[in-house]
Amino acid sequence: FVLAEAGVRAARDVARARGAALHTRERLLTWRADGSGVEVVTDRGRYRADRLVLTLGSWSQRLLGPLPFALT
Repeated sequence: FVLAEAGVRAARDVARARGAALHTRERLLTWRADGSGVEVVTDRGRYRADRLVLTLGSWSQRLLGPLPFALT
């Protein structure tokens, strides 16, 4: 079995080591994918990136709604 908090810490540490920018405790307002990447707007700022990882947990359905593509 995996202890949830330890698993989250390990994933966070690996992501940071590989160059990910983590923005925690920010409220997602909008996001959109376009041909050149992804734009995310939160209550703290606007970000652009090549890729986006959302860790929404139980909020996923409510925040994303039905999508015209598959998430992996």
